[in-house]
Amino acid sequence: TEAILTARLIKNINPDLPIVWGGYHVSLWQKLAEESDLVDYAITGPGESAISQLAQCLKNSENPDSKIICGTQENEIPSPAMRLINLEEYICPTLIGERVANVHTSYGCPHSCSFCAVKDCFNKKWIAKPAEQVLDEINYLVSNYNIDGLEFSDNAPFIEPDRMLDIADGLIKNRPNINWMSMARADELLN
Repeated sequence: TEAILTARLIKNINPDLPIVWGGYHVSLWQKLAEESDLVDYAITGPGESAISQLAQCLKNSENPDSKIICGTQENEIPSPAMRLINLEEYICPTLIGERVANVHTSYGCPHSCSFCAVKDCFNKKWIAKPAEQVLDEINYLVSNYNIDGLEFSDNAPFIEPDRMLDIADGLIKNRPNINWMSMARADELLN
């Protein structure tokens, strides 16, 4: 409801400003976005490349082929450009620390759980950053923002348990005072 109210407010202020929606809701219910006068474009599935291409199209005053733009899953995940934003605004206290940041180290999931939308958005595929890349990002957060906790925002971080073990080993070696938490499937933790 907040997204609809916000989109309506934006359209009232500046009807020419393009509104782009993405995420699970749009990916699962494309027809709703397609029929809405509050949505100019909807990106389904992974949107990193699609949003960049759409922005370039709009910058060049070109019209995309369709209101619904299908995102494509990449083979690798680049590190976020953390130097370009004030991450201080996103660091907050949680159960695991006073200065907790979120990290995203993988996307998607190969499983077919009936209750989950991830499989449909990512076509049952999973990609992950290598452990070294994740540890570099964490070191940046610790060095520049003095974090004491990490929340892994991944849908399924333990698909490759050895990768998470490498990340955990790196945290123990380099940052023993960092608490962390993540989601996990019980069967993956048994491996």
